[in-house]
Amino acid sequence: MPDSLHPFLLVEGPPPTLVFTQEVDFRAERELTQALDRLTALPGDPQLDLSAIAYLDSSVLASLVNAAHRLQREGRALLLLSASAWVTHALDLAGLTRFFRRSESPPGSVAPLPAPSLRLPWQRAAFTLPCRIELLTLARDRVMEVVKAMPFTPDEIVEVELAVGEAISNAFRHGRRHQEDRLRVECEALGGQLMVSIGDTGHGFDPDGVPVPDVEQLREGGMGIHFMRLAMDEVNYSFDEYGATVHLVKQAKTG
Repeated sequence: MPDSLHPFLLVEGPPPTLVFTQEVDFRAERELTQALDRLTALPGDPQLDLSAIAYLDSSVLASLVNAAHRLQREGRALLLLSASAWVTHALDLAGLTRFFRRSESPPGSVAPLPAPSLRLPWQRAAFTLPCRIELLTLARDRVMEVVKAMPFTPDEIVEVELAVGEAISNAFRHGRRHQEDRLRVECEALGGQLMVSIGDTGHGFDPDGVPVPDVEQLREGGMGIHFMRLAMDEVNYSFDEYGATVHLVKQAKTG
């Protein structure tokens, strides 16, 4: 019988399958670790059903890769079922595809990324939000409203969302000094160029001191910055007495 491990569902199989029932990020890291431990303890080559997933952050990807490593050492493999175009491109971008087997889905079974239906020559959005973790998805979605009206390809939209999601996540997790602090977001689109700035009240750090992660032994720390650098044309930081700001720039190939 299926075993509910919210937000996952474990089907013992065979083959054992872990179903992602909703979007997850670092907030579900403990639950994901427990679910993967249960999955990989079962015999055979386990499967991940990702059909409900349209976004994964670096902490989730790191957990999946580490589980795949454990299985490879045992001569087993981790199979990805129904991975969306978003998930597939994110894995390809980070060079992580080789750690998984992927199912051969029938044509039309995996929805492609939607192309933008409206393209505007200039847009700007600026807003602040309380630095509360439950608002993380809202902040990312507001930026993506601007992004999806730009002349980005579907793959470029994946890249921007991955980078923006990591930047916002880092700000919510590490960039506040007090509970009442606010997150500052500015997003400007001019033709085919996107500029996003995300500011917080954190004390700052040395971005040049963050090493490139070793994909053979992934750790959560530093993965977000690595993903941002892979996805965007420019990633820069500025620091002042008010806090830290990350500046992201991407030029559409068709813009």
